Amino acid sequence: MNQLDLKREYQRSSCSDDLDCSSFGCTLKERTECEKERSGKIDSLRGEPMENGQFSTVIVKDMFKIHENTREYLEREVVSGNGEVGKIVGPFGKAGKCKVYFESGTACVPDDMVWL
Repeated sequence: MNQLDLKREYQRSSCSDDLDCSSFGCTLKERTECEKERSGKIDSLRGEPMENGQFSTVIVKDMFKIHENTREYLEREVVSGNGEVGKIVGPFGKAGKCKVYFESGTACVPDDMVWL
C-alpha cells in the first residue's frame, strides 16, 4: 500500500481506537485534526526548475482558512494527486496559502489537487 492509499484509508477510518494513529503521522492529541480531510490546489510553482525540470517549491491555496494559523501545520506531509510527498514549510502571504517543499521536485502544475 503506498502513502496515498494509507492516507485515504486513514481518513475513512476516522482515526478509530483500533487504528494506530502514529503510523499516519499524528498523535492521539491531534485526533480531531486528523479526522478532518484537508485539500487544496496548487496556486503557483516557485523558484528555478531543478535539473530534472521539476519544481521543488509550490504555493498551495484553499487548504486553510484566512484566520487559521498555518504555522501549526509546519513539517506536516502533503500528498499530490500523482503520489508525490512534500512538507509544509511555511505560510505564504495572509490569505491562508502555504509553501510546500518537495525534496525530489514535483511534476504538478497549477490547479492540481494536494491533500494534507
